[in-house]
Amino acid sequence: MSIWIVLGMCAAAVVVVLAIATGVGAIRGGLEPPVETRPVLTLPAEPTAADIHAVRFSLAFRGYRMDQVDAVLARLSDRVTAQDAALAEQDERIAALERQVAGGSC
Repeated sequence: MSIWIVLGMCAAAVVVVLAIATGVGAIRGGLEPPVETRPVLTLPAEPTAADIHAVRFSLAFRGYRMDQVDAVLARLSDRVTAQDAALAEQDERIAALERQVAGGSC
């Protein structure tokens, strides 16, 4: 029966030593940082819809669901495309009005 007490005390001592070594940083656990194999592309200061389609994120073990991110980016891209078209139409209307004013035909 005494052999089991000795083995139990040895196991407890090993657990305590490992806990202390981990606590002081002598043992580092976990996975190595991932090696990125594809370029990370972020948005420029003035993004266009094409820039949104080109965005690429780093891969992570606990990241976001890719299908959800892709859906949000697609909606954002559609919105930017619609706003760009509206702005282009407004710019054309302003240019036409400026031509009318410059030509004197109001």
